[in-house]
Amino acid sequence: MANFESMSSYCEEYQGAYAIILAWVLGATATILINLRVFDRKCFGNGLGWDDHMMILAVVFSIVDDFAFTIFFQAGIGRHILCLSEANVSTILKWLTITDVLDVAAVGCAKISVCLYIQRVLGNSISKLSLLLLRVLLGCIVLLHAADFLVFLLQCRPIQAIWDSQVPGTCYSMHTSLTFTYGISALDAFTDLICAALPIIVISRLQLNIRAKLAICVLMGLGVLTACCAIGKAITFRDFYVDDSSWAITTPSLWAVAETQLSVNLPSIPALRSLYIHLQKPKLHLPLSNPHLQRTIGSNDRKLDKFDHQEQKEWSSVSNNAMVSCTTQMANLDAGSSYHVAVHAIG
Repeated sequence: MANFESMSSYCEEYQGAYAIILAWVLGATATILINLRVFDRKCFGNGLGWDDHMMILAVVFSIVDDFAFTIFFQAGIGRHILCLSEANVSTILKWLTITDVLDVAAVGCAKISVCLYIQRVLGNSISKLSLLLLRVLLGCIVLLHAADFLVFLLQCRPIQAIWDSQVPGTCYSMHTSLTFTYGISALDAFTDLICAALPIIVISRLQLNIRAKLAICVLMGLGVLTACCAIGKAITFRDFYVDDSSWAITTPSLWAVAETQLSVNLPSIPALRSLYIHLQKPKLHLPLSNPHLQRTIGSNDRKLDKFDHQEQKEWSSVSNNAMVSCTTQMANLDAGSSYHVAVHAIG
């Protein structure tokens, strides 16, 4: 009886709830930020660019990834593997593959968006060397995530052998899988650091005040956080091969979802600079698309200016007349006083 109760409490342990909450909170934040970014571009910028379209695609992948991540955890991740059925384990492996592919797609699109955004912001001020480095970095990101995508899809042939033990096939060994994971994660973190460092180096040479430079560099440097998540995921990925893998894989899954969501959240913050500047202005600027309305307001402004000038002129004339009258009265008063004093003295 005691063993049954102990096993029951053992199987009730679950650490996936906060992981699901974290994924959806960050997913909701990404949705809000991308909507603000689109609003900023259309109202205060020159419209949507390729960087915005790639980031929108990255957010779509991340939201779909949140749904897959939720199914992934509800299937049994975060619970002990002894408490799971064979069907649960098969579902876990299937959705693990799907979430891995969606993670690669979301992070890859987000990084491409960052490179395009840096090129868009710097414009003609970027040097030829920096532009070349940026394009090489963009090409490396595309190749890296394409290779990562293929590794996940080709780890077992056929791919159904990943989650269905009844399907005959061949899969990579644990050593091969870990080697690929460590190598790709290291390159992934390296590209994150380059994406964060390159704009800081270039922006530091632009003619901007110190406060603006510092703010932009800090915002662009937030990409270091995604590099830390990539490193954390790589370090804890070995937990997938322990005996109680469905329980232990919770930690690398958290690092993975943090990397994906931060990759689509952080790059949108610097892109809201125009909206932030607009909100700091004390006046409300309304767009005047009607030419007649513009002429009417302009005519009224000129009338008000003319009225103010005429009113000022009238007040000036009144003030001058009052001053002359006051001076004359004082002079007469002084002359009368002097006359009376003189007569009194003679008398």
